[in-house]
Amino acid sequence: MNQGSGAPSPAFQRALEAARAGRGAEAEALLRELVDREPASADAWYLLGATLASRREFGEGASALRRAVALRPDFHAAWRALANALIATGDVSAAQEGLQRAMSLRPDDLESRASLAALLDNEGLAHFTAGRFGEAEAAHRRALAAKPDLPEALNNLGNALVKLDRADEAIACYRRALAATPDRADIHANLAFALRALGAATRRSPPTPARSRSIRATSMPSITADSCCRKWGVGTRRPRSTRVR
Repeated sequence: MNQGSGAPSPAFQRALEAARAGRGAEAEALLRELVDREPASADAWYLLGATLASRREFGEGASALRRAVALRPDFHAAWRALANALIATGDVSAAQEGLQRAMSLRPDDLESRASLAALLDNEGLAHFTAGRFGEAEAAHRRALAAKPDLPEALNNLGNALVKLDRADEAIACYRRALAATPDRADIHANLAFALRALGAATRRSPPTPARSRSIRATSMPSITADSCCRKWGVGTRRPRSTRVR
């Protein structure tokens, strides 16, 4: 727990033992006394923030964790704990910043990467619901930058692209999602919808040479709108979004 250069003080050790034993009230009292005596202890602020968050006092916990990262900007565990507390308070923008800081300190932090991708994907869904399809696309792409093969983000990006009349790009997204989760009936339904939309657009306007190349690149004879409908029992429903849990 202690990430500083010195050994933990006896007071910190008692608080740590209380926290580990599930005696949250005792740990909180000890840590409040400790930060009063040692306000420059990043470890004490971190443990206080984590203890408060474990007791669902997320606002106070976030405040304590901010003190910890201010005192030690490279405190990876504190950045992660701060992001989690901020998510619980609903401060999604600040939580994203905390997760990005955690990832910058430890690029192999898969948990922070997955959390950031989920936040960005859900941000994209909010834009989509409000009819802001360009902003939805941007948010889903940021989610995929954090976690490139997240099926929910690929599906939701495809839905935004359909709304932006870019069904050929949407088809590629749905197929990537299905490569990872082939049994997702909702994504098969969205793929069928996009294939039909692309076919309708092609019939309305003869494709340019560039369009033809795009169609050839994304159309596969073995996966058509009709075959999707037959296999999964779906019709021409509008694309369905999925939320990251």
